[in-house]
Amino acid sequence: MMFWFLFIILIIASVIGGIYLLIKELDTIKRYSYIGNSKAILYMGTSIAVIMLIALVVITKPFGNKELSLVENVQSKNRLLHIINTFNSEVNQDQIDETTKKLTNMQPAILEEDYYSVYKSKEDGMEESDIVKKKGHYLYSLSKDRVIITNVNSVRQTRVVKEISYENEKFIPKSIYIYNNRLIVLGHAYDVKQSRSQDQVEINRSIYDKESEQYKEITSTRVYVYDSDFEIKDRYEADGILLRTRIVNDTLYLITGDAVNVKELTEDSIDLRPSYKVNNKEHKIRYRNIKYFKGSKPESFIIVSGISLEDDYKKMEAFAYLGEGEYFYISQDNIYIIEHRYNYSMKKNNITTLVSRLKIDGDRIDYIKTKELAGYIANEYALDEYHEYLRIATTIGHHNEDESYNNLYVLDLSLTIVGELTEIAKGERIQSTRFVNDKVYMSTFRVVDPFFIIDLSNPKNPSIVGKLKTLGYSAYIKPYDDHHLISFGYESDEYGNILGLKIALFDISNQVDPKQLDKIFIPYEQFGNVYSEVTFNASALMFDPERNLLGFPISWWDKKVDYIIDETGHAVEINDYINKQAYFIYNMDSNIGFRKIGFITHKITKEEGIDEQDYIKRSVIINDHLYAVSESTIEIYDLDDVKKIKEINLI
Repeated sequence: MMFWFLFIILIIASVIGGIYLLIKELDTIKRYSYIGNSKAILYMGTSIAVIMLIALVVITKPFGNKELSLVENVQSKNRLLHIINTFNSEVNQDQIDETTKKLTNMQPAILEEDYYSVYKSKEDGMEESDIVKKKGHYLYSLSKDRVIITNVNSVRQTRVVKEISYENEKFIPKSIYIYNNRLIVLGHAYDVKQSRSQDQVEINRSIYDKESEQYKEITSTRVYVYDSDFEIKDRYEADGILLRTRIVNDTLYLITGDAVNVKELTEDSIDLRPSYKVNNKEHKIRYRNIKYFKGSKPESFIIVSGISLEDDYKKMEAFAYLGEGEYFYISQDNIYIIEHRYNYSMKKNNITTLVSRLKIDGDRIDYIKTKELAGYIANEYALDEYHEYLRIATTIGHHNEDESYNNLYVLDLSLTIVGELTEIAKGERIQSTRFVNDKVYMSTFRVVDPFFIIDLSNPKNPSIVGKLKTLGYSAYIKPYDDHHLISFGYESDEYGNILGLKIALFDISNQVDPKQLDKIFIPYEQFGNVYSEVTFNASALMFDPERNLLGFPISWWDKKVDYIIDETGHAVEINDYINKQAYFIYNMDSNIGFRKIGFITHKITKEEGIDEQDYIKRSVIINDHLYAVSESTIEIYDLDDVKKIKEINLI
């Protein structure tokens, strides 16, 4: 209100000033010669132009570069405390929690224990971590609190040659790299608690250990770097839970999230800045390296760390921002942090996406800019950087609303929109996207699955070139070759009811007229509530294009009916559910589609189902044999008939 009051006053003053100058100069114009008249007119025009320019600056200032107004540097401890305390006093927490819950329910369900799994590399030239890695004659895998190193030079020689245990380190390994012949292990450091406090429940940092019957409260993310003899070379640590990691050009990037105690704070409170360690030497992140994105909930720090992996060059730098981060994308030169923002004054279309760009160069990390876009993204595959353009796909509205639709934005590296395609698939929402060079393949869903092919060869003018309608939807899309795609998702009936898991093969050789060549359908009727980890974690997929082989795990439950006699002597039916899991192997042909080779399981029984430690998490093809890996076992199979040849127990 104050702005508009001052604006009106300025306009009135400008008009009065202009009239005054005009009256004053009319007498001058009458008395001066032609040249004098020209000077007077020039003087009058210049005066009015200056006033109008001042008015224009005042008018446009609040509506200028919106990105600049979104970011604040946290320069001191007092400012940090002020931001948190102001948030506590002004925001309706119940309203925030309810809106967050609604958004979570809109997204495809994922298993909590797999939330931090790291997806396979989307781009060449960069290294991703995983729970199983093959390098040279060795297979590296995780088994509970150990790293298992197995010699796989031949089937006969296959045996465990080394175990690295972290039982006494209070450390849970989560993923590994094999980089320049060095083993790098990433995971969570923890403290043991006898019970789970309410704060731990809220921030989801406590893990229950069934064997010890204790809660392990995560305190930080830790990185062990080993030499060629598997001796610890360096140890790094960053506050918070591991959210994303990637190696780019000899630098390991970590993104972690650390909760902030948002209860009332005072100037005498402890130092809230997140910290990191290099070989046990602690460093606090400088205040000037902490940003706050205005409007975000200051309940956590997102910490981005860069660790140099060059020999004998032990260096780690860290940057943090106060707020939330939901998705993270790391390219060769940039890190993008995605946060969803909710506008509580609007009932519909109230979610926007904040995209923040950090430039990376070795262990140096620099904040560049933040952009706010309409809508929300489905997952990290909704954005991609290509030839110095960031492409991002968002959904506006909920999928059960007729007014929902989807947008595709193309931004340059200054995060200025240079091209866009709006109102795609009205009434639908994006389930998956896959960017491949100058094309994007998009699956939306409400009743049927419109599968779109969008041309981005002209970044300033993206356009839909092809479309295919099929039942169900795709949750993950993977290129098979230049002319085919594989998708993992779900089949539905003509009313949009989900019927089971679907793996489809698409022919995109004719971009204008794509076709579904074949599909694998695994119905709920036979496999209760079946799903595949591939739909939310691409690392679970085994794809061998040279042998045209596809391997993936599926999980489901079987209903177990039992009876007990109640106190009245009547039989009462008791329903229980048994967890099941199997690993399916298919041959693929771009002309005829899928052919099932077989499936395998680890230690599954009809009565008891399968224990989580026996879930087949990954498979690796070595010398024409399939190595299926779980926490408890490595089993070797013949690829021709899926016959088990050898078993190595890990527990």
